[in-house]
Amino acid sequence: MNHPDRIAAWLVDTENGQEAMEVQDDTKLEGSIRVLLNAQDHTLGNMLRSQLLLDSNVLFAGYRIPHPLTNQVELRIQTDKAMEPYVSPRKALLNACIALMTQTRDLKASFIEQVRVAEMDTTSGPIASGAGPALTSGLGAAGNGIGAPYDETHVWGGGMGGGNAAGGAIGAYGSGAPGVGRGAATQAGAGHDDAYEY
Repeated sequence: MNHPDRIAAWLVDTENGQEAMEVQDDTKLEGSIRVLLNAQDHTLGNMLRSQLLLDSNVLFAGYRIPHPLTNQVELRIQTDKAMEPYVSPRKALLNACIALMTQTRDLKASFIEQVRVAEMDTTSGPIASGAGPALTSGLGAAGNGIGAPYDETHVWGGGMGGGNAAGGAIGAYGSGAPGVGRGAATQAGAGHDDAYEY
C-alpha cells in the first residue's frame, strides 16, 4: 500500500538529520515566512492555521500538504507591517503555539476534573433520580445497555444517552434510566434483592 506509515506521521527521524520544523523567509510575499513541519499532518496544520487567523496582526495564514505520501505540512504566515506594535510572522507563530498549548492543557485539566467528579458521584451511592453523573459532553456513566451490578442492592442502568435521553444512570433498587433513542426510557427491575436485574 502506498499510504505512509502511521507512526512516521508523528515521529521525527532525528537519527537521519530530520528537523521537526524548518522556518524560512518567504521571498514571494513581503513580511511572510514559510514553515515546514516534518512528521505532521492536517491535525497540526489546521490547528495552527485556525489559531493564527484569530490574531489581528496576521494577514494570511494557510497550509498545504505538499504531497499526499509525505508526512509534511507547509505553513505560510504573513503579518501586517503597518500594525502597531509590529508582530513578526515568527512571533505570531510562537503566540499561536503558546495559545494552543494552553488550550490543550486546560482541556486536559477540565477532562480530568470531570472524570474525577463523575467517579466520585458513582462511588458515593445510588442516584435515586436516575439522572446519572453527566459530563459536559452529555454522556453519563458508560454502559453497554445491559444492567450490571453496582453493589448488592443497586444496578447500573447501562446505556448511553442519545438525543434527549438520560443515559448511564445508576438506578436505585433496580430501576435504572438508560437512555436509548430520544426518550428517557426506564428500566423496571424485579426488586432490590436481585442484583443482576435487566
